Amino acid sequence: MSFIGALLEYTYNDMMRKQLSVNRLFPTFPSRVKAVAAHGGVRLKEMFPETWHFTVTSGTQEGVKYDVYVRFKNIYEQLKRFVPDRSLWKVSGEGVDYRKLAAEIFNSVDLETSCSCPASLFWGPDFIRTQRDAQYGEPEDRPPKVRNPREYGSLCKHGDLVFEVLPAYTMTFAKHLKQYYSKTVGELEKLALVTTKAVKTAAGELGKRAKKQKVAGYTRSGKPVYVPEPEQEVEPETPETPEAPEEPKGSRPATRKAGPEEPEEKKPKEKK
Repeated sequence: MSFIGALLEYTYNDMMRKQLSVNRLFPTFPSRVKAVAAHGGVRLKEMFPETWHFTVTSGTQEGVKYDVYVRFKNIYEQLKRFVPDRSLWKVSGEGVDYRKLAAEIFNSVDLETSCSCPASLFWGPDFIRTQRDAQYGEPEDRPPKVRNPREYGSLCKHGDLVFEVLPAYTMTFAKHLKQYYSKTVGELEKLALVTTKAVKTAAGELGKRAKKQKVAGYTRSGKPVYVPEPEQEVEPETPETPEAPEEPKGSRPATRKAGPEEPEEKKPKEKK
């Protein structure tokens, strides 16, 4: 069964959980890892923006070393996720604390790894990691049908030792983030401050509104339920009395309807 496409991430914890099954293939595997550590162990040789290069001594051959690479696949996505988290910022509030940030990203970032030793190829780790999209470098499509048909483990003994000591490099990882990603972190910090200010402003407005409302009770999650505000009745507007048209100058309204003129009463003539 191929895991490519179905499994979108393979973190440090995923790698170590799968590695636990290797003891079923090699019951003496832990002692073999201790032999590697006793002969010189692990050294971080160089760092690149996404990849660390380790050299690991052989547990059986003097003077022989193998190259183990660890690639941090999606650091930028993890920065976008964790930089805005104010619990990871300094107490003063002046930017993120790289030590806290490194610890969170280390536990969440997707990983790829490889080892140059023959066992990583012939006993199946290269194929197992390829199926989980966690193989650094050349993929391996040939399953270990003879040596490891049940596909136990995910690391050789050199890779196992690197992953055992990797958590001890958290401070180194913090310096790594600061060296290669400080510009990105700074931009995300500014964005977080702007967003926080907007949220506080909105929350303040909601708080002012909530103070004016009475609490009727609380939900199971503890959120208050407010008494709905009564709708204010809108009084209908009284229609305005239309104004009389302005009287033209020099005219007077008639007081009564004019009728026909009455004839003048004739006075009797006086007798001389």
